[in-house]
Amino acid sequence: MTRFSLLPTILVLSCFIGCVSIGPMTVARDRLDYTSAISESWKRQTLLNLVKLRYADAPVFLDVESIISQYGVQTQLEFELGWFSLPSSNSQIVTGNGAYAERPTVTMLPCWGRSSPGV
Repeated sequence: MTRFSLLPTILVLSCFIGCVSIGPMTVARDRLDYTSAISESWKRQTLLNLVKLRYADAPVFLDVESIISQYGVQTQLEFELGWFSLPSSNSQIVTGNGAYAERPTVTMLPCWGRSSPGV
């Protein structure tokens, strides 16, 4: 492809980048990653509390109550052409930028000693 036929194709495709959804693609991956991280932290917390009990310190447990994942994709493309009468003052500018953000929110609550009803 020549440079002039490639440029309109890139411009048209960049307009549709904002229509792409990233949420469904990340559900399976994130579920496994968060499950693994919660499991590992629960093991470490249990081990720490066993050591605390050994030395007569009060155990404290935090339970993960909820995890909210937010994703964001932002793109911007600017195209500017300009020709002037001076031989050295014609200009063509193409700029673009993009950003990806992941903002998980983890809510934890302390688990205090709970007894079952009737005990």
